Amino acid sequence: MHALIVVVLIALAVVLGLCLPLNRVPLVALLSAVLIPINNLPLPIAATVLAPGAVCLSFWAIRVRRRPNSREGPQNYSAHMAVLFLVWCFLSTSWSINKLFSAGWIISIALSLLWPIIALRGRPFPAGMLAEWWVRLGCGLGLFGIVERMLGRNPLFATLYSEARFPLTQTSEFYRITTTLGHPLNNALFFSVAVVLGIGLAIETSQRRWFIVMAPALAALWFTGSRSGVVAAAAGVTVMVARRYIFVAARGMSSGGRRIVALLIVCVVVVSSLVGFTVLSKDRSYAASASTSERSQVISVAISLASEHHFVGAGPDSSNTVLTGTGGSAGQLIVESSYLELLVSVGIPGLALFLMLVFIGLKQAWKAQRLIYLGGLLTAAISIGGYNMIEGVRPLIVLVGLLMCGAVCDRDVDLGKDRRAESADRVCPAFD
Repeated sequence: MHALIVVVLIALAVVLGLCLPLNRVPLVALLSAVLIPINNLPLPIAATVLAPGAVCLSFWAIRVRRRPNSREGPQNYSAHMAVLFLVWCFLSTSWSINKLFSAGWIISIALSLLWPIIALRGRPFPAGMLAEWWVRLGCGLGLFGIVERMLGRNPLFATLYSEARFPLTQTSEFYRITTTLGHPLNNALFFSVAVVLGIGLAIETSQRRWFIVMAPALAALWFTGSRSGVVAAAAGVTVMVARRYIFVAARGMSSGGRRIVALLIVCVVVVSSLVGFTVLSKDRSYAASASTSERSQVISVAISLASEHHFVGAGPDSSNTVLTGTGGSAGQLIVESSYLELLVSVGIPGLALFLMLVFIGLKQAWKAQRLIYLGGLLTAAISIGGYNMIEGVRPLIVLVGLLMCGAVCDRDVDLGKDRRAESADRVCPAFD
């Protein structure tokens, strides 16, 4: 039954990706990734390769390639880096310890992240609309999370999550919300970005209503119990404020004044992060200390495993397979960091290429003064470093893909001026 549901969802994603107005497809990809808990269905891991969100975004990339690009701009660097990372992943598959898993992961990250970046060069992306809907979705899902926290259980998916491939269990007195995203750290990733995007919209549009819309997402972020989520959101807001008020609005200020403002921002971030750490640790002291100890142990283990494979990787999506081979599974130890997963799986070259790809996205957003996606992408980059998203939660890679597209796009879509192009591109353009 579940397999049939997945097939229907993928088929629906294909139809929507082909027939919806082009600039609405990324929004459908976002909604699919967030609202459909495909990673928690009792299905083989191969079922997550063609997640509906990834399918939608890949068809958007195919369709957007049909549109002429305006110019060859800085975004070429991100596309070139995406190609290099993809090539290295293919090369590392040749010596992978599990070629089937490696092939599936390459398909997932190519559809969700790399192919959209490559296809976007010089073409518009509905960045503004996507950011607004991300915040609105964060508001709605945040309200659901607040209700879940009050009930102490997920009113919709509690049974589904208990029967998942990796059942979700609450081991702390502090109940951590799961909503439609499953694991609390998945929720922390989504809600931390929603908070940053909401504040970014309030800064860019001077509309205070975005603070109100963002508030439920902020409460939900707190109820995820994720310390890394709090730090990631604080860092994202700091970078946006610094870019806006120190390097733009404060150009007339003396260098000493800018340094004072920068120091004040750093102090606020440090204090808020410490408060988040302290309060969350008090609420779930045993679970927090156990989690911290496990993560510290994983760092040394991951470096040791990477050295055993000469720092060129054991093959994409093989980090936890390698760890299991060393007996790590006996203590329920997993590689709880996306970057450590990449270090073990694709080695130092692959990790360096991925970090360079993210850095290029941040640099282009900084130069283009895209505050919203500068903060959002940095928040996501920090958040995924705190858990095993990049290999363990394939359907959510599309969130990073959407943020990268918003950061590196040549220009935003003016929906009012772009209606004619949408109408011409509405009905199954792939078959025109």
